[in-house]
Amino acid sequence: SEEGLIGGLLTDTTLLHDFRTAVASFADITTTIDTAGGTLGKLVTDTSLFHDLSVTVGKLRQVAQLTSSRRSNYHKVMTDTTLYGNLKVTLSSLANITEGNGAGGVGALLADEQFANNIRQTVASLNALLDEMKNNPEKYFNFELF
Repeated sequence: SEEGLIGGLLTDTTLLHDFRTAVASFADITTTIDTAGGTLGKLVTDTSLFHDLSVTVGKLRQVAQLTSSRRSNYHKVMTDTTLYGNLKVTLSSLANITEGNGAGGVGALLADEQFANNIRQTVASLNALLDEMKNNPEKYFNFELF
C-alpha cells in the first residue's frame, strides 16, 4: 500500500524515535548557542538575517500556493513512498550526528565565523531562486488542469 510520507511519519515508531532524539539534541544545541554566544548566537540576534528569512518564508508561501493542486509535482512528491524511505534514513543519520550534544562537526559550527557568512549567502541564493520560480513557474512546475 502507498502510505506515503505523512502516513509513514504517523505509523513508523523508529522514525518517530529518531525524530524525537534529533529534536532533543537540537534543544541542547540551542541552549548552548543561547548561553555561549559565538557565531550562531550572533545569527540568532541579527535583525538583517531575520528580515531575509521573513522574505524567504513569504516566497515559500507563494510557491506553496502554486503547487497546491493534487495534480502538481508537489503532490506527487508528498505521496511518494521512496521519499518517505529517504527521509527515514536522513532523520536517523541526523539523530546520530546530533546525539553528541554539539561535539564534533556540529560543535565546530558553533565557533566558525565563516558559518554566518555562508548562511547569509545561502539565504540570498534561496531568495534569488524563489524569485525565479515565482517569475517563471512553468520552468519549474508542470501544471495540468484536466
